Amino acid sequence: MLNAKLEVYYYPIYPYGNYVKSVLNIEKHGEVIVFERYNVRMNWDGTGRDDIGYIEVKDIFEEAPEFLTRDFYEEINSPEEFKEKVESIFEFMKNYIDMLNIL
Repeated sequence: MLNAKLEVYYYPIYPYGNYVKSVLNIEKHGEVIVFERYNVRMNWDGTGRDDIGYIEVKDIFEEAPEFLTRDFYEEINSPEEFKEKVESIFEFMKNYIDMLNIL
């Protein structure tokens, strides 16, 4: 089972402790890949979690998707590379949905 969590912190009033954390959580449970996207708020108005989306994908691929490997994340050395990796995960999701529409 692979678990990957991508977190991006936004500090609107740096250096104060207020922030918004954007999270993409990816887990693989048997033949199901789970994508969970949410934001966490830590600010003067209180704390909380805002759920954005939850998607389960049945793993029907001949090869494991690239983002399910540890090497995919170990290659990240800059914010630009991080952005590219996240965009490639979303590109995978769009292609998967397009494939389902064909079936």
